[in-house]
Amino acid sequence: MERLGGVHLKWYQRHISHMATALESAEMGDRRSACYHAYQAVSALLSGIVGLDPDYPGPVVKTLKSLLLKISESHPLEILQCVDELEGGYFSGQGRCVECADLLTDYLHNFLTLPPGDFNA
Repeated sequence: MERLGGVHLKWYQRHISHMATALESAEMGDRRSACYHAYQAVSALLSGIVGLDPDYPGPVVKTLKSLLLKISESHPLEILQCVDELEGGYFSGQGRCVECADLLTDYLHNFLTLPPGDFNA
């Protein structure tokens, strides 16, 4: 099983694909698609960081906030606000979805080099 920074390669590929689509959608003015794909991009990266199986993640509550809390109980306020914006914009297309996905991606890269299960180091 190939991994990149501790994340199964399939999750990372999904993250990149959704982020690219979010950026393209934002450039075309399709905010609803941009927000949907921005959310999916962050969800894929978080799913990989927490170690979910990319082929069958199982019955897991997968809100961004629940996944974020699995890697650490404490996060900067700006990160939590962006998670709320992405969850709120998921279907509505409102908010700073692409900006927040970009900020969250940068933040989550801090967790990529940690050994699996050692999120609070």
